[in-house]
Amino acid sequence: MTAMASIRKIGNGWRAEVCVNGKRRAKTFVRKTDASLWATTQTLELKKGESTNHTLKDALQRYALEESPVRKGARWEVIRLSAFETVQHNLPLNTKLRDLTPDDFARWRDYRLQTVKPGTVIRDMTLMGSVLETARRRWRWIEKNPIRDTRKPQEPKHRDVTITPGQIRVMLKTAGYSINKPKVSFATQRVMLAFLTALRTGMRAGEICALTWPDIHIKDGRGFARLKTSKTGKGRDVPLTAKATRYLFALKNHGTDSVFDLESKILDTMFRKIRAKAKLSGFTFHDSRHTAATWIAGRLKSAGNIPAQQALLDLCKIFGWTKIDRALTYYNPDPNDILDRLA
Repeated sequence: MTAMASIRKIGNGWRAEVCVNGKRRAKTFVRKTDASLWATTQTLELKKGESTNHTLKDALQRYALEESPVRKGARWEVIRLSAFETVQHNLPLNTKLRDLTPDDFARWRDYRLQTVKPGTVIRDMTLMGSVLETARRRWRWIEKNPIRDTRKPQEPKHRDVTITPGQIRVMLKTAGYSINKPKVSFATQRVMLAFLTALRTGMRAGEICALTWPDIHIKDGRGFARLKTSKTGKGRDVPLTAKATRYLFALKNHGTDSVFDLESKILDTMFRKIRAKAKLSGFTFHDSRHTAATWIAGRLKSAGNIPAQQALLDLCKIFGWTKIDRALTYYNPDPNDILDRLA
């Protein structure tokens, strides 16, 4: 939206002129202060009139053009915004923003729940909320965000899967990788090393794939990996035990600046293929994060006489959690282990 206002002296008075997107208004006043006040009022009035004509489709397209490119995961966000314009979403795209109501988004929610899971609908509603909130706060296209009063579906239950040592051994054997005789001849071995590293550090697949050798800081056989960014948009330092360090250095002579030389999508695809070949099911690569949280929590407790509060905060720092209750989601101990500790 382009807006211009000018105040100029003419004879014994002052002429005020405003222009908003080609729409012009002008008026002459005796006093300059009156001309300035009128110009300000008219500019705001014309802007408001222009803003009220924008549709939901306008907001989606502007957000994809201006906001998404500076956000993490920009490519996938733009794809999701484009999908909002398809018949699969059945949104009132040509409705003016000022006319949208919570009921419009409730109908959208219910329509989507017929074909996709609640978790998908929650993510879509969160993105739509960001679009409309930007239209309200930054662009001044609307005075109220209508999706705020639309109830989201119930959060799906968090996964509580931990990968067993037996499943890990079968995966390694199927991929042709031996911990005792580490070798990195094929991509499948790199996938298994990424898997083992995830189990020992709790790093996400994307974080592991993004690692470069300058990110690895080792001294006396152990150290830390400095993550420049993560899912939360913040970097963090992840401790590397002796075992985790050994996994990484099996790749040291791989010949690239990237530690694992893998893309997240390829890692996920290959991991699933190895799991299928091993005739296993019921867990994903991300479940290594649940497993790592459970293992590391146990080791923190047995590492010495440290307060329980410190151990919990250490765990949050390692995994990049900003809310302590996230530990309850990822920490999944065996009830028998708890019983043994109580005995």
